[in-house]
Amino acid sequence: MAQDYYKTLGVEKNASADEIKKAYRKLAMKYHPDRVPEAKKAEAEAKFKEISEAYAVLSDDKKRQQYDTFGSDNFSQHFSQQDIFNNADFSFLGDLFGGGGSDIFSRLFGGMGGSGRRVNINFGGGGGDIFSSFSGGGFGSSGRGNAAGFGQEGRSQNSATTATLAISFEEAALGAEKSLTIKDTAGGQRTIKVKIPAGIESGQKLRVKGSGGRPDMYLEINVQKSPIFTREGNNVHVQVRASIWDLILGGGVEVPLIGAPGRRIKIKAGTQPGTVMRLAGLGIAPKSASPGDLLVTIEAAIPPLSAEQTELCKKIRDNN
Repeated sequence: MAQDYYKTLGVEKNASADEIKKAYRKLAMKYHPDRVPEAKKAEAEAKFKEISEAYAVLSDDKKRQQYDTFGSDNFSQHFSQQDIFNNADFSFLGDLFGGGGSDIFSRLFGGMGGSGRRVNINFGGGGGDIFSSFSGGGFGSSGRGNAAGFGQEGRSQNSATTATLAISFEEAALGAEKSLTIKDTAGGQRTIKVKIPAGIESGQKLRVKGSGGRPDMYLEINVQKSPIFTREGNNVHVQVRASIWDLILGGGVEVPLIGAPGRRIKIKAGTQPGTVMRLAGLGIAPKSASPGDLLVTIEAAIPPLSAEQTELCKKIRDNN
């Protein structure tokens, strides 16, 4: 089970940015490996890694929002350590430990060398870009897929393959299970099943754990556009056309739903074109967040009119 970042730092879920920073500073002083006896150094290093990962997420408003949305377990599937630490601000560590704070990170998280993907971390006093690879192969060269939208597996245990996975709007909204065929560098292939969590968005990543000595794999999600629906957060917008007579006199219209039969809704007499009706809870419903709404924009559908009907409409217009 993934760690609970709030518990790791010992703060409440509604903690302010200052409270999170203060908690991390206190724990960083306590668990800095150079500040503990040799017998406790390994334990301190493990704890320092945990609190630094927690701070990298909770100190960033966007990452924190995504973490709160997905929950601990799902967040670890969506985001690699590259994503977690990229653009993290540890500049204040220079005040605590000197040297911009980068020495401890380069020692614990893999140093400056290697051919892996570079991740920018702000250490203030010249810490620069570090993290060519995390301990245990967290970072590494990023290979793009080249077969059926998927990719070849990395050449070493310290490299992680990233590939783009295209899914439909409905699969992203409702969740799905995909069977994927992966080609490896030896020319063989294997089939894996990947669970797509409901509510995933384009650009988010899923981690597929490696097996048999293979490295982990990251799938970057590309959600295809829907010809019917558009997404805004967890709300979904859809346009429907109602007869002009139903708008004037009252009636009903069929509204498409995501992955379900349509629903007929009532239209009040005198409804204006462009009116938005809200169907609560029928939008995107992530597992760890409240469902969004379906926002239905009513547009007018004007049927062909006979000469007699046209003349009648003119009389009504002229009398108003």
